[in-house]
Amino acid sequence: MPLGAPHPRPPRLRREVVEGRDLREFELSAEHRSIAAARVPAALREALALAAANIRAFHETQLVGDTGLHGEAIQLTSRARPLARVAVYAPGGTAAYPSSVLMAAIPAKVAGVRELILLTPRP
Repeated sequence: MPLGAPHPRPPRLRREVVEGRDLREFELSAEHRSIAAARVPAALREALALAAANIRAFHETQLVGDTGLHGEAIQLTSRARPLARVAVYAPGGTAAYPSSVLMAAIPAKVAGVRELILLTPRP
C-alpha cells in the first residue's frame, strides 16, 4: 500500500507503514522547515517565544537532585533520570496547536531528553 493511500482502519501510525523503513524518509527537509518557519507571522513567533520562555522557566523549577532516606541502618536513594528519546504528538487537521508541542517538548528538554521526535499528521 503506498504511503498516504486511504486505509480502512482509523488513522494511526501503522506498523506496516514504517516496519523495515528508514524513518528519516518521513522527516521534513531543513529547507521545508525553513520555508514553513518564514511563513509564521512575527507577532505569533514572538508570542510563541514568550510562551516557550515561560514554560522553560516553570519546568526548570521542578528539577530535583537525588532524594532519599539516609540513616545508620538504611541508605535509600531516588534518582530521576531523563529518557533518551521522547515522541511528541502535534495535533493536525483543521487546527494547529503549537502550544501542545511547546508544553510537551520543552519539559522533556529541560529534563535532559537528548532526542525529541515530533509526530504530526501529514501536512
